[in-house]
Formats: sequence, structure tokens, C-alpha cells
Amino acid sequence: MVGIPWRNVKFVNVAYEPGDELKFPGNLGNKIILAASPTLKELEFDGHSFSSLAGTVFPKLEKVTTYCTLYKVYDRERFGQGVTDSFTNLKYLNTASDHLISMPMMGKLEKLPVSLNRLVLHGISDTTGGLECLLEIPGSLRELNFSVDFQIDDRVDDMPTIFYTFLKKIPPLWKYFPSACSVGNMVTGLLEFGTMPGYFGPIDYAECFPVVEILEIWSCSDAFIPSQNHIQVVESVKRIDLGVVRRWNNVVDFAKLYTRMFDIFPNAKESVIKLLKDLFFL
Repeated sequence: MVGIPWRNVKFVNVAYEPGDELKFPGNLGNKIILAASPTLKELEFDGHSFSSLAGTVFPKLEKVTTYCTLYKVYDRERFGQGVTDSFTNLKYLNTASDHLISMPMMGKLEKLPVSLNRLVLHGISDTTGGLECLLEIPGSLRELNFSVDFQIDDRVDDMPTIFYTFLKKIPPLWKYFPSACSVGNMVTGLLEFGTMPGYFGPIDYAECFPVVEILEIWSCSDAFIPSQNHIQVVESVKRIDLGVVRRWNNVVDFAKLYTRMFDIFPNAKESVIKLLKDLFFL
């Protein structure tokens, strides 16, 4: 470590296989992170452990990513302490949903830095009820990205209301998303949007995404398309990237879906034509 300019490091990726951290003498990875704390801007953990930061402050750190689930209690405690006490100017956090759900039990979630404006959650959550932890997040998120599979439990019917309550506390994002130029979504069931507590209905692009230009959807349903009795023309959309799971038995149903998209998204015709060509292998 002597003579090595760790203080100029701006990015560190810690990649451990389970148990490998024990092979490094004196916890070398942890020492590198602490030595780089004054200049570090981005930190990634690609393993099932989280470094002990011993109260060290990282004044320039803005982006933190954990790719794997932290199974041990003390690793989750270290994570909670890091993002609340050490990463004082954190703007972007990408982590497993269970890590966030664990933080209220440690009294840490409400202490997240107000600078946090981008949150990406992934993994498999043990409970839908844990989603309520979102309501304790301070500040105003500009981006919220979910790639989470929730286990079905007795709180599953409460999920729409929890989402609605969360979105209502983040002005000006809800009910409107006035500056969202790109929308991505993974839909495994019915895609619904709420305009008032207790009411959820089909998406209204003019209401929710008035300037959206890029629409990226991975779905096993056609719920992202307005119903036929609710005619919409979304002129702002210029590109559509669509991956629909082939739950239908023949291409005719897909062709009908894509044909409807010509009328709904008139300025995205090139994207729709490509979808049709791919469908018929042209």
C-alpha cells in the first residue's frame, strides 16, 4: 500500500466469491476503499459481503451499486450505515430490495441522504408488505426503477395503494410525469395507473407521460395499449422497443396488436414496421 496513489482513485469494484475475502491479507479490499475515500465517486460491490467503513465519510461518492444479495445480518448493517452515515452526497443507489426493506428495522431508512435522486431495486423480495419502506425515503426521487419479484403474501392486494401513496409524495412526478422522455416497464400482469386513492385504471399517456418519446416495454400482456373503447393518439412517441412474451398461439394476434399501434403511435411507424417484419421473419 505504501507509495501507491490510492487517494486519486475515483472508481472501485469489489468482486468477491463467497469466502474469497478471507484470502486477502489484512482485508486489503477494505483498506483500498478507505484510502480512496476522499476522491472516490463510484463504488460497486460484486459479492455477498459489504465492507466495514468505520464511520469514514466519502464526500465525493455519488454512485453505489451492490449486485448480489447480502445474506448476513452484519453485512446488511454495514450497508445501512454506509449509505446513511458515510455516503453523505449519494445520488444513485442500485441494490437488492431486501437491503432497503431491512433498513427501517435499523432505524436507518429515514436517514438516507436527501441528495439521493435515483433508486434502482432488484432481486426477489420476501414480502410485498416491505414495499411500504418506500414511504420513509426522504427527498424527491427523479428515477425509480423496479426489477423485483415479490413473493405473494397476505399484503399483495395492498401493493397498488402503496405505490400510489409513494408516488403522490414525489411532486411533480405524480399524477404527471411532465419531463419523462423515456419510459421503460416490465409488465407481468395488468398495467394500471392510479388517479385517486382506491381507483386504478388503464394508462392514459396524455395524462401521465405527455412528452414521452421512447417507449420500452417487456410484457406478457397488452396492458400498455389503451383499450379499444378508450381511443388515444400519442404523437410524442417516436420509438417503441417491445418484447411481448409469446403467450398467444399464432401470429395473427400479434399482427392485430401491432396494427393497432399504427393508430395509437403515428410517429413511431418505423418501429412498428420493424416489429411486423420480425414477426413474419421478413
